[in-house]
Amino acid sequence: MNTNDYLLLLEEMYEKYFTVEKNVKLLDMPIDIYARFSDVGGRTFVTQKDIIDKFEVNEFCFVKSFDEITTGNLNDFTNFLKLTTEKMVNHSRDHKCTTITGVIISGKSPAKGIKE
Repeated sequence: MNTNDYLLLLEEMYEKYFTVEKNVKLLDMPIDIYARFSDVGGRTFVTQKDIIDKFEVNEFCFVKSFDEITTGNLNDFTNFLKLTTEKMVNHSRDHKCTTITGVIISGKSPAKGIKE
């Protein structure tokens, strides 16, 4: 399966549960697929207006394709994922958790030394 076909397959799978954007630039990094999910849950007492507590749960998925996976672009993508935790996660009072998923795809095997 080539890279474009795999990107289309991932997009179809993400669209079932996530809001999906294609070919976006986030924090100066071009991203092939950006999928996000948000949910707000909570407990109430007697009526829905009597809120005991509420919490937010988020998931951000970033899919990036490379012609070849090298140490340089692997480090760049890893640094991008770390930066998203600072810049994109809303640390509000009701925030419970945010999961950040990074997916790298390539039509070639990783360069030597990457697997170790």
